Amino acid sequence: MGKPGRLAVDIIYRQLIRQQFERLVQEVELEGVLPSPVMLGRRVITAVDGIRTSGISDRYLLAIDTDRFPIEAFDVGFLDPSSDPLSQQTAPIKNPMWFPDDGEQRFKTVFPKEPRVFICIEPGFSREYFIFHLNDSWNPHYWSLLEVVRQVRNALSSNLYKGPMWEKQ
Repeated sequence: MGKPGRLAVDIIYRQLIRQQFERLVQEVELEGVLPSPVMLGRRVITAVDGIRTSGISDRYLLAIDTDRFPIEAFDVGFLDPSSDPLSQQTAPIKNPMWFPDDGEQRFKTVFPKEPRVFICIEPGFSREYFIFHLNDSWNPHYWSLLEVVRQVRNALSSNLYKGPMWEKQ
């Protein structure tokens, strides 16, 4: 028997992403606070809340492109939280206006080198993280969709979080 073809391998990885997505949905629904995540093509979209030190909550729309999984890390960014669900599958996810403001610590919106807008949370899970951290390597066995969402949520509830970038505009 020969090696599986590219289509067979893609089907296997898509099934893995589907299982990860189902686990993410279960977790979010179990919490009962946020709307259920959706999968549009190869993009997963889920609401996440930023909690300011004052207690004010800000709603974000986290987008995770899984198109190059498991070869490359997820492409992670944010969408306009009021965007039409039909446009969410293809809308750009690197518009700095829709990113959180944490003083450029984990959420980069004006980084001096390209790409200028990205998520830089250690340990790294975003494509851009590995561009700037060449000594680290992507491990698809470590990062699941649920773990990515957990890391972003943790960053949005840290004392570094100030609020949404759209308030600074």
